[in-house]
Amino acid sequence: DGGTVLLTSRDGTDTSESTQMAGLSPVTVSDSDGAVDGSPKTTPRDTQPALPPSAAAVSNPVSTVSKTTNKASTTQKVKLETKSSIPPKPKRQTVAKRRPKPPAGTPKKTAKQREIEYLSKRARQRLQQGKLDRPFGDNAVYYRDELARIAPRSAVTARISYDIAERYRRRAEHEIATGQFLAARDSIDDGLRVRPDHKRLRRLKENAISEYSKGWARSMYDDFKRSFTKGEAKPARSNPPGADR
Repeated sequence: DGGTVLLTSRDGTDTSESTQMAGLSPVTVSDSDGAVDGSPKTTPRDTQPALPPSAAAVSNPVSTVSKTTNKASTTQKVKLETKSSIPPKPKRQTVAKRRPKPPAGTPKKTAKQREIEYLSKRARQRLQQGKLDRPFGDNAVYYRDELARIAPRSAVTARISYDIAERYRRRAEHEIATGQFLAARDSIDDGLRVRPDHKRLRRLKENAISEYSKGWARSMYDDFKRSFTKGEAKPARSNPPGADR
C-alpha cells in the first residue's frame, strides 16, 4: 500500500473513481523498477485505461458544446421544415358591399311641359290679381285659352277653367243684384264658354232671364204710369226681352 500510485489524467484529475464506475479496477504501479505480478514495467501513460463517453465529454467540453449546438440547429431546421410543409390556411374572401344606387334624377321636362307650367302659372296669377278678361292679351282668360289649345284634356286646364267660371258666376250674381241684367247675361255666357258643364252658371242664366223679364215689365209699367200721370203716354216697346237673340 505504501508504494501504490493513483492514476491521474493529463490534466491532473483523479481517474480512480471513473475507473471504478466503468467496472475496471485501478492499476497500481510500484516504485521499484521490477514488474508487478510478473508484468512488464510500464509507464503511467501506457497503463492509463480508456475513458468512458461521459468522462470523455467532461474532458473535452468544447466538442460537447459543438455537438449540442449542431443538434439544436438540426432540431430547429426540422421544425422549420415541418412548419413550411403545412399548407397555409385559405384566406376568407370578403365580398364587397354593394353600393346603393343613386336616386334616379328628375327627368328633364319637355318643351310642352314647360309651356303648360308657364301658362298655368300666369293664369293663376292674373286670376288672383282680379284680371279676369282685361287687359287684352294679359289676363286669366287669355292664358287659359292658350293652355286649352296646347293641352285641352289636361287636369291643369280643367281646374283653371273651373276657377275662371266661378269668378264669372260671382260677377254675374253681383250684376243681377244691382239690376245690370244685360251685363250679367254677358258674364254668364263668358263663364259657360270657358266651362260649358258648369251647373250653377246654367241655373243662374235661367234666373237672370226671369229677373230681366220681370225688370223689363216693371220698368215698362213705371214708365207708363209716369207718362199717364203727366198726360204724355209713351209707346210701349214692341220687342220683349230675349226677342233680339
